[in-house]
Amino acid sequence: MKYLFFILITCLLFSCHQKKDPEMDSQAGYFNAVAKNDIPLPPPAYGDWLYKHKEKGQNLEAYQATKPVTDKPVSHQRNIKAINRQ
Repeated sequence: MKYLFFILITCLLFSCHQKKDPEMDSQAGYFNAVAKNDIPLPPPAYGDWLYKHKEKGQNLEAYQATKPVTDKPVSHQRNIKAINRQ
């Protein structure tokens, strides 16, 4: 029983790692080069969304976790044709 528990814990520890995105690694040099263009936003003015709605910022990891929309087709999309009945 101890051996089974040890094997289970070992498998769990080795399976909990974050996969690196090779596309993001290839673009790291570009992002580092344009980082100097980043300027802090001024405080929100009256009438701005953030003036009334306090929100936390979002970092790159949080954005990637949302699985943003890409230009790649999604396999569960279907085309539907309208039938013209006269």
